[in-house]
Amino acid sequence: MKTKTLDVVMIATDKSSIYLHNNKMYDNKVTMHIPDGDQLPQHLYFTSDCEIKENDWYIHNQKPTGLRIQKCLSLMLPMDARKIEATTDTKLGYSDSAKLYEGGSDTVYTLFKPLSQIPQSFIEAYIKPYNFGNPILTVDVELMFQLHDGTETTELLNNRIKTNSSNEVIIVEVDVENSPEYIMELFYIENDSNIQKWSDSKQLILKYTEWLSINNYKIIK
Repeated sequence: MKTKTLDVVMIATDKSSIYLHNNKMYDNKVTMHIPDGDQLPQHLYFTSDCEIKENDWYIHNQKPTGLRIQKCLSLMLPMDARKIEATTDTKLGYSDSAKLYEGGSDTVYTLFKPLSQIPQSFIEAYIKPYNFGNPILTVDVELMFQLHDGTETTELLNNRIKTNSSNEVIIVEVDVENSPEYIMELFYIENDSNIQKWSDSKQLILKYTEWLSINNYKIIK
């Protein structure tokens, strides 16, 4: 299996089920939490350093307004442009035309194919570390490859992201920076039924240390 590491970026938008409120992230597909006050809709994007071709979508930092999403219409690209490989925004995609022979004449149809989508499971996994101040910065996704005469070809490996039948990228590994607060919260959640038994502070520290080792957690301060 071949994989590629992509950057994870979140950018404000006009409409989305994902939103920020008081610097905390929510998703109405997971919870119908509707807080009082301002809600700032957001979309997630996976970006790469792959070649950006005509009609591809990309992200770049346009000062002073910040990150901006644009479609490639020429070979003149910003130096910091990164190709969008997947997104939660179903409005981004490619338009194409197809000609069909109907009723004695040719009829041209315009077809729209959205960009590869970020699975809901990743969105849900993204929320908790983000709210603890440890947003997921990179993700490894599976690449598409072909077999030719029993030999693996490499022509498409660096440019084609594999998707499932729902047009979602296939995530292999997520990289999370683990703060002490985030790891401690996970420990208490997973061991809620035993915390009362470990009333002695030395025993609690010992159990916590063992849990860190078993789960291979490393705290990044």
